[in-house]
Amino acid sequence: NTLCQKWAENTIVDNIGTTYSPVASRPNVRFTVANLECGSEKVPIHLHVPDIPTYDVETQELLADFLDNPNGTNQNGCALYNEHIKVQLKNMLNTPIPANKVEKTREIPVDTDTTITLIFAGDMMGHTSQFTVAWNASEHCYQYDPCFRFVSEIVSAADIACVNLEMTINDGPCSSFPFFSSPPAVLDALKNAGFDLLFTANNHIADKGKTGIESTLSKIQQRGLLFTGSALDSAQRDTISPLLIEAKGLKIAFLNYTYGTNGMPVHSPHTVNVSNRQKILGDLHKADSMGAQVKIMYVHWGVEYQRNSHAGQREFAQFLADNGVDLIIGGHPHVVQEVDSLCVPNREPVCCFYSLGNFLSNQRQQYCNESLLAKVVLHKKIGKVLSISYIPLFSYRGNIDGVYQHYVIPIYDYMRNPDRFGFNQWEHSKICFAHKDLKTNISAEPDSSFSSTSPLCYDWKY
Repeated sequence: NTLCQKWAENTIVDNIGTTYSPVASRPNVRFTVANLECGSEKVPIHLHVPDIPTYDVETQELLADFLDNPNGTNQNGCALYNEHIKVQLKNMLNTPIPANKVEKTREIPVDTDTTITLIFAGDMMGHTSQFTVAWNASEHCYQYDPCFRFVSEIVSAADIACVNLEMTINDGPCSSFPFFSSPPAVLDALKNAGFDLLFTANNHIADKGKTGIESTLSKIQQRGLLFTGSALDSAQRDTISPLLIEAKGLKIAFLNYTYGTNGMPVHSPHTVNVSNRQKILGDLHKADSMGAQVKIMYVHWGVEYQRNSHAGQREFAQFLADNGVDLIIGGHPHVVQEVDSLCVPNREPVCCFYSLGNFLSNQRQQYCNESLLAKVVLHKKIGKVLSISYIPLFSYRGNIDGVYQHYVIPIYDYMRNPDRFGFNQWEHSKICFAHKDLKTNISAEPDSSFSSTSPLCYDWKY
């Protein structure tokens, strides 16, 4: 359903009779150019269904999503599926297709020159187990690169990739809760994985006092990474709060605030953006004066381990939307919270991810090993949100290919090929639970209120 809608709304086909596949890894689901009336225009699109029997579980899930909403329409009110297609889809759900019967298809080209892709990851934690298993005794150094081997291709493909760095970075001894300190190798691995921007306004940035803030921010700078939310002094804050990044000619302002620093003082001249509405309004006004076309807020808020936002978060989110923020990303609860669409008069609805969950951590309690990568595609000339989607992740601790480590695993990569990871039955059941939980609690169905052109959806392709 999602693929049909996104393809129909965002693709220009060139020849009637041509077959397209929106996802190379799913060649069984294809679109053949035909004829569909939409008002006064005729849009060439039909779903091509081969007349042969059993699709893999993944394809069946995609088709089942269609059946959940068989009368769906696009933003123009036109039916996405005619009765003939519905009958074919229903007949398709239980039929295996021999590999040698799959017709040749070609992928729809994505015009990356006119779009900007943003990726947002959740809380990057630094627990004892993480820095313990990252230590390579033979080479006498910490190695975190394996942690991100399964997500680096997704992250590095983005124009700007962001993550919440919920720890301090120091050369000295490592430590975990309540005063987090991890080695600089964390930053090296994040950069190698493709991350560009680190959010540093959170409740653990001051865990190691003045020297911890100075060390963290200095080491981020030394590696050529960007950051916002805290600063070495007021002069630096003026240059990075908001942080204006120009990507393909589009000016995007990133803002970062936290509810607090766990009572730890922030000593002058260092600064940490603690939520204050007047300061936020000042930063938003400053972003406008800098020519920002898109304003994005990462906010550290909420109640830990609560799977739903509370009234204070929702009221604050509406305040941000009412005052010009175009996208809200949240963190701190260490579990995934709901995604909302905030109505604003005379503007597009504002998408709010209340909490993306733990990107990587050693928290093993239920729901703390689930997270989302939020993926946002913007039009480079006008800054309009073209699509908002999410990629579900699982934080796994264990042995893969002979290396015991903490890994971030895209859940759908696992569901496609579980044998690749070699999990035992218990590990398999946990990741399957996470898969079902996220699809149940974060709607994978289109919701046109998120954008006039493309809805929030489960990102099947990445």
